[in-house]
Amino acid sequence: MCFSATASLATASLLLAAGAYCVKKSSTKGEHALAMLPIFFSLQQFFEGFIWLHLTDRLSGTPPACLSDGFIFIANVIWPIWVPATVLMLETNNLRRKILWLITSIGAVVSVYLFINIFSGTIIPQIQNHHILYNFYEVSVYPYTKYIYLSVISLALILSSHKWLSVFGLIILATFILTSYIAKENYISVWCFFAAFFSAILCLYYKSKDTKNITSSFTK
Repeated sequence: MCFSATASLATASLLLAAGAYCVKKSSTKGEHALAMLPIFFSLQQFFEGFIWLHLTDRLSGTPPACLSDGFIFIANVIWPIWVPATVLMLETNNLRRKILWLITSIGAVVSVYLFINIFSGTIIPQIQNHHILYNFYEVSVYPYTKYIYLSVISLALILSSHKWLSVFGLIILATFILTSYIAKENYISVWCFFAAFFSAILCLYYKSKDTKNITSSFTK
């Protein structure tokens, strides 16, 4: 599959609409935090879309550092803390909340660790095999950090009592395994694209909430 500026910008537009729908349907802090997920993914795809435009000479010059930094900041710093913290806010089961507190704490450590290490160096994107490869210069990260990162995000979602969040967590896990196998060096860009595309499934959480409210109103 070939990825491009068109694919990234189209996905960004779709996710912005999905995020707007989720924000409109939100009624609690946890739901507002959840609604930000497709919006953050939308920002990532906008950043990457403009990186594509620069790398393919449709926009002049090399991609501004803010584009790569913005993409990597959301992907590596925001997600490990935002995702488990959001699931925690939405969870009502006491046992699951205790586990989610632990996962959220680990996620916070991962976020700080990646922020300090990644942004102490330089990020330079390039096109490789129809994907964007983010080259990290003067950056040293423990090689197994990505598995801790994956565990924090996917397990938090899978542990949720809410069906659609669990489904999204399974998709996150499956797409990571798939893209790590088929894309290898480019997995950050490819995985984020798939994760972004499928984050629209979060709209089903809000739809299911509406269905429950309608059903409860009839049973009163």
